[in-house]
Amino acid sequence: MTTGTTRRQLLGAAAAAPLATLLANPTLTAVAAASTTTVNIETEDWGIPVMASLAQPDVTPAPPVILIHEFWGLNDQIKAVGAQLAKAGYIALSIDMYGGEVADERDTAMSLMTNVSEDAGVDTVKSWVN
Repeated sequence: MTTGTTRRQLLGAAAAAPLATLLANPTLTAVAAASTTTVNIETEDWGIPVMASLAQPDVTPAPPVILIHEFWGLNDQIKAVGAQLAKAGYIALSIDMYGGEVADERDTAMSLMTNVSEDAGVDTVKSWVN
């Protein structure tokens, strides 16, 4: 984007971009991610506070989709995928499995991933599904 790009222009570009284009541009990815809403609940079995990123379509009711982030955590890329699914007419909930932490190095990502206990992971996903 050029130096004089306005917020309105960025929002328009993010809304119009195909997913591959969106994800290839960190600025557009961040803009799309910012269009989502952070939501919080406590898990049913353990009562642990957990968060997710919610993207909603213009028309509801709509079918839901649950996204579980990859290795790196709930980063802007995963939130942007949720935003694009919302544009396609889905309610997209991107679940955070790392307690708000996001990695940008392989060792950190591996540590975050291996520190999620199976029981806590199941409790988190089950609670969001319910």
